[in-house]
This record gives sequence, structure tokens and C-alpha cells, in this order.
Amino acid sequence: MKFMKKYRHFMIVPVYFIFYILVFGYVEERSGIQIHILHTRLDAYIPFCEYFIIPYFLWFLYVAGAVVYFGLIRKNLPEYYRLIASLGIGMTLFLVISLVYPNGHTLRPYHFEHENIFVDMVRFLYSIDTPTNVLPSIHVFNSVAVAIAI
Repeated sequence: MKFMKKYRHFMIVPVYFIFYILVFGYVEERSGIQIHILHTRLDAYIPFCEYFIIPYFLWFLYVAGAVVYFGLIRKNLPEYYRLIASLGIGMTLFLVISLVYPNGHTLRPYHFEHENIFVDMVRFLYSIDTPTNVLPSIHVFNSVAVAIAI
């Protein structure tokens, strides 16, 4: 109880996270909608590299680590609230745009040249995250917001 009182400002994170996951799940699982495929000629030249799954998963730690740092360790509430507001506004805009402008890409390989732990991690990611709603990029936005906060 003492923790909750001392860090009540941090409670906005799980509350927003629940909202975000529920709406994101709806956006990802909608059926019967027309998706605009985003593609450029340059896309054909992007090689698949299963090792990039490591920085992809580390991105989640980067964002979560910044929220924990500013909210629980640094304890500078104005900085924390600016970061939370930036992330919340950006992620909410992402959800709204994804609802209004469903989009996706066709960059995922149909088969993999290797069989290793990294390919297994990619398969896991593909099983839980569809190649839809990629514009705007929540990864880019959150990365920039965290970098500015830091």
C-alpha cells in the first residue's frame, strides 16, 4: 500500500496499457475491411535478416525501461508526465489512424533459408503480430519520444 501511495503517478501506465491492448487487438483482428498495401520499389531490395529480431525485441525494453526509469527511479514528475503524454498521444493517434486508414505491407518471407532460434523468434512474432497498420510507425514514434525524453 505504501508503494501505491508513493508511486500513484505510475498507475496511469497499466490503465493506458489495458486500453491500448484492447483497442489494438480489435484493430488487428478486424475482418472484412479493405487494407491499403504500402509498397515501394525499394522494398524489393530489403534483405531478410532473422538476427534483426534481437533489436526488435530490445525495443520493447527500451521503451518500457524509459517509462520505469522516469516514473520510478528518476522521480522527476514533469519529465515523466511529458514522456507519458507523448507516448499516450502518439499511440492513441496510431490507433485512430489505423482505424480510419487500414494499411499493411507484404514484406514477410514465405519461407526461411535457415532454421535457428532467431527464425523461431521471428515465427513467434509473426504469430502474434500481423503485417497490418504499419503507417504511422508506432516503433519510430515511440523511439523518438523516448530519445527526446532521455
